[in-house]
Amino acid sequence: MKRLIFIISIILFSTLILASLSYANSKIIYGCYQKRHGQLRILNHPGGCLPSEVPISWNQTGPAGPPGPAGPPGPQGSSGPVGPAGQPGVHGFSVESISLPEGDPNCPFGGTLFKSINGVTYACNGGGGEGSSIIVRKIPTGQCTNGFGWCPNSLNKWLFQIQDAAVNESSVISINVINSHLIDSGCEVGAISAGAFQIFCAGMDYVEYGAILHYAVFNQ
Repeated sequence: MKRLIFIISIILFSTLILASLSYANSKIIYGCYQKRHGQLRILNHPGGCLPSEVPISWNQTGPAGPPGPAGPPGPQGSSGPVGPAGQPGVHGFSVESISLPEGDPNCPFGGTLFKSINGVTYACNGGGGEGSSIIVRKIPTGQCTNGFGWCPNSLNKWLFQIQDAAVNESSVISINVINSHLIDSGCEVGAISAGAFQIFCAGMDYVEYGAILHYAVFNQ
């Protein structure tokens, strides 16, 4: 009797192994569980159980488990190859100077043009006579006082009155406007009087809030 049970067990075990191998690619495994003795047999498809058996099935692959804890940091990798050379940069906070010859429209007696991130500034030479001087100014936009100042945020964005004690009726003034709406004729110096001068923008040009005025006053 024991020998018979052993042989039956071997046959059932072999059947289970063969069925598992035959349906290794199936997502669901079907079987029949004998109610009285507990024997299990594997089916090719559902619906083949006897009245004395209970049909059962299970997935070949179970649901994913929860994520495991993070592992320790790996070793540092080796350095990568050197990248290609970048494009030439633009002018940053450095200042570039350009010499201007005599007869330049911004500096009649020559001078130096300074180009930086904030725009262009001129330092003009004097005429060589006794008492000649050059004054360079930089004015950001702001509120006007008594109608004078660099104030494009007002209703009038094309005509300005600049007060400067260094200006007299014979002064030569050159200007440069940065960050403005200049697409036509640009802005020019108008009437010059003692302690003040006028700037007007021609055509469709006007000055926007945030613009900066650079100007140089040459006095002989």
